[in-house]
Amino acid sequence: MKLRRVAIIVIAAALAMSACSSDKLRDAAEASYSPRSTAHPPTTREVATGSTGILRVTQEQTACCYTEGQVSYLTITGPNGAVITDQSFRPLARRAVLYSVPLPPATYEVVSYQRPCDGNCDHLDGPRDRCSSSFDVAPGTIVAVVVRFAPAKGCTLSIDPTVESLIPDDIALVGERRDCGIEYRTASSSPERKCFADAYSAGLPARVVTNTSPNYLDVVRFDNGIITVYRNTPGLAQTSTWTVRTCTGLKPKSDGYELKGCGTFQPL
Repeated sequence: MKLRRVAIIVIAAALAMSACSSDKLRDAAEASYSPRSTAHPPTTREVATGSTGILRVTQEQTACCYTEGQVSYLTITGPNGAVITDQSFRPLARRAVLYSVPLPPATYEVVSYQRPCDGNCDHLDGPRDRCSSSFDVAPGTIVAVVVRFAPAKGCTLSIDPTVESLIPDDIALVGERRDCGIEYRTASSSPERKCFADAYSAGLPARVVTNTSPNYLDVVRFDNGIITVYRNTPGLAQTSTWTVRTCTGLKPKSDGYELKGCGTFQPL
């Protein structure tokens, strides 16, 4: 399913500010998470069974930058060319897990490429920094594939189980949700929030990231009738903390939505 995605904005004068905001967002989010901490165990590491294996794909951007940001693409095909997933997204960190799912034993082709934003990420240039390779998934195993790319310098795919996502899986993985992107601006109308409200009204799983406050960013997900809000709050010493709360509903508004029936934020 095609998604829209993560992170940057409006007029020419705001483009540099957008890129700066993106870097600050990523730095804060990355600082909040130690991948080896027991507080944030990877959610898919325990589900490999004797009959399935896990294909896990982590993307790492090794150098800066497309001037106006980019949308990342991931396609995975199985035997006979069957499409397992075909997604576009904008990761929340320079190194983040994109896909982690149990699959039947087989050979799978992984294709990755980037499309730079043209003015803003509603308009994209053609594919850049593309790479592809095939990987065998065996029963009871985890195949940890890493996509490494640098803008205008190409892309590689390899198996590297030592590479960890800088963002907890529950937050980083878009999955089959509609990805409504990242909202960086405060305006009377937000296409990202409207996308999320429309998905909620239609009963469709979705995710949106809002970063309109300098004090925090929210990753908001809708699944199975429940809205979950993950909040990243930067601390004074360039560190940050993830908290989580759930909400029972949403009221569409002219500027997007208002969450209803929300609990208090708790440590993740």
